[in-house]
Amino acid sequence: MDFFTHFLMGLLIGIAGVSPPRLDFLLFAGIMGLVPDFDAFLKPLQKKSDSLLFRHRGASHSYVVAFMLGLPFGGIMTLITGEPLLFTWSQSVIFICVHLTLDLITTSKIPCFYPISKKQFRLVAERAINPFLMLYSFIIMIFYLTFSNIGLNNEIIISTGKILLWIYLAYFSYRILTKLYVQLTLPKGSSFLPGTLPFRYFIYNVQKLDGKIRFKISRKYQFRAKTVKLIESFIVEDSTEMKFYKISLDNASNLKYHFFSKWRSRIPLIWKEGESLNVMIILTESLSSKHCYFIKMTFDLKNGGQLISKSDGFDFYSQIKGTEIDYYHFIWNNS
Repeated sequence: MDFFTHFLMGLLIGIAGVSPPRLDFLLFAGIMGLVPDFDAFLKPLQKKSDSLLFRHRGASHSYVVAFMLGLPFGGIMTLITGEPLLFTWSQSVIFICVHLTLDLITTSKIPCFYPISKKQFRLVAERAINPFLMLYSFIIMIFYLTFSNIGLNNEIIISTGKILLWIYLAYFSYRILTKLYVQLTLPKGSSFLPGTLPFRYFIYNVQKLDGKIRFKISRKYQFRAKTVKLIESFIVEDSTEMKFYKISLDNASNLKYHFFSKWRSRIPLIWKEGESLNVMIILTESLSSKHCYFIKMTFDLKNGGQLISKSDGFDFYSQIKGTEIDYYHFIWNNS
């Protein structure tokens, strides 16, 4: 989830949970709501080790590690404020766990119980980064920064904070219930993916039929029967395309693309350009209009299928626009 929402949730819980609100405690709550994402500063170490200790959304995103991570921050707060260590430690753990829970409900996996287990979990009820939620949280932060001069004990500040907290809780609850309900109604092979707006979502489907593996993603709306097919492709089993798709999956895993390990709803787009074969893997958890995270690999068929280039990014449509992809392999409908 985004920076502003993480900070704001710590701030709002602090306003609602402590009476009267204290500036030092509220800043502590907001900062602790960001602490797990400090792992971004460990990025240089990721090149030397693939350990979860150094990955973003790795070890720092564990409820077990939260108790260890919270201790030094609680100690610093005790030195500053004179509050008992047990109190500051427990508060730091609570706000770290709030961060982890917010990330858990998104489309990106986190290792909740590391080091007890390396298995990663996700609820897939909210986008990993939702620009609308981020903008909403940013505006509220500006509101508090602008009007903080009237005093934290002002009844308007306190009441507004409590109301906003309930609005966020209602929003996240709605997202979770929507995901659970829709997923229960879907056939086998289909998965729910959240949209940027709460009343719009995607259905990702993989199906084996007549010797082909078909991949499809459609957009749906709550309270409306309308379904819009966005992308559809297929690969013939035991074909050259399937061979290079599997090679691309292995390469993407070995090259340690960050999003590749966190997202699983993949759609392959494969096309030839002269003696080259292009394999693009779209990770549809990030689908928005004609933008979506992709990994693209190009193989030289004349040279025994040697990998000659690789790239990734989010503007996937510009990569395929104008190319001669067979109609039956790719359909884009953004109406």
